[in-house]
Amino acid sequence: MELMLVISAIAMLLIITLPAVTKAISSFKRKASQGIISQLANACEAYETDFGAYPPSYVTSRSSWRGSQLLTLLLTGYFPDSHDGTSGLGEPGTDALFGGPGETDDDGKEGFGFRVVRGGRQYGPYMGTDRNEFMPASPDDHPVFVDAFGNEVFYYRYETAGGYDADHNRGGDIDGPLGEISGYADDPDGGVYRKDFLLITAGADGDFTDPTDVKWDDITNFFLED
Repeated sequence: MELMLVISAIAMLLIITLPAVTKAISSFKRKASQGIISQLANACEAYETDFGAYPPSYVTSRSSWRGSQLLTLLLTGYFPDSHDGTSGLGEPGTDALFGGPGETDDDGKEGFGFRVVRGGRQYGPYMGTDRNEFMPASPDDHPVFVDAFGNEVFYYRYETAGGYDADHNRGGDIDGPLGEISGYADDPDGGVYRKDFLLITAGADGDFTDPTDVKWDDITNFFLED
């Protein structure tokens, strides 16, 4: 009887404290996700310093790739693909993108990342992005950065001609997490929140919602809490 009372008391405590614990975990993951978005934003800025432009979110030679997949490649420096039947996830590729790092620039270290020194400068990986979590962990698809909830971090670069609706931001049938990404990024004044690039994840609920929705919990680089 005493044992049953103890078990019942513990069960009641768990029922009472579980929502608070769940909320705390979710809050922690949200803060961690915001940190990931900030890190990737800083990495994009560092990339722009080196190459004179932010990482592209569409290239014709990788027309089926999402911007999020290109971002992982360009910030970490590895060609994460098995397109040639030999290279696997996280291994250096057989060609370079935009004259950037390729197989000959491999530093011989396992995992994502290259450390190329040219003219006394080191290029990549940017802001420690090679140490981030990636998805999927399989050589059958191109890896992407993920937030603390395991959601893909979508990436879009702004184009002077076309904004976020430009073909530059489309890979195959991919138009973005909400179909038309420009509508998602529109501000109340008729412009867009950012005219450089967008980083977006779905947040705790795993679903993208309209930024005007009171239940909006997406995590972005244009609505990033302190």
